[in-house]
Amino acid sequence: MPRGSRKPTITRMTGEELRKLAEIRDRCSSGEARRLRRRLQISLSEIAGAVPTSETNVYRWETGERMPRGELALRYGAVLEELERGDS
Repeated sequence: MPRGSRKPTITRMTGEELRKLAEIRDRCSSGEARRLRRRLQISLSEIAGAVPTSETNVYRWETGERMPRGELALRYGAVLEELERGDS
């Protein structure tokens, strides 16, 4: 392995977690996650603080530039679910 490169971390997920991950990514790529946040007048900073991650990550996820991965994706999905429950 070249100097300075890191070996990727393999995270083991259950089938249920993988299903949730797919749903979260779908919500991002469809624009649904961003529409929900905007409808509720929640800032990128507020979502990022709840996950916790950077505002840049949330922006990239919402615009489809990047897809959320691993534990952060699951946390982001949990925040979206909580917002949606409060919106009903």
